[in-house]
Amino acid sequence: MHQQITWHNASPEDGELARQREAIIRPLAAQPSLTPMVVSETAGTLKLRRSLVYHLVAPYRKRPQTSTWLLGRSGRPRGSRFLDPGCSRLGCI
Repeated sequence: MHQQITWHNASPEDGELARQREAIIRPLAAQPSLTPMVVSETAGTLKLRRSLVYHLVAPYRKRPQTSTWLLGRSGRPRGSRFLDPGCSRLGCI
């Protein structure tokens, strides 16, 4: 499950990361094809795996906006529970 992040609810850190990534990925997205050397250099700069560089370029080509990288949070929302409040580890009452 992903919680949608927008500029309105993004943390300053999320916004800064999105801006940093855009500055690096925008020139790559403008290229018709990516060479393995360019992808490797970019991966090193961003301290990411090479495969993730491809996963960052693809959505930016479709939607060239900084907010493309305001990624949703994975996992359950804070405070959510799996069990009914009336249930315990031993079963429901």
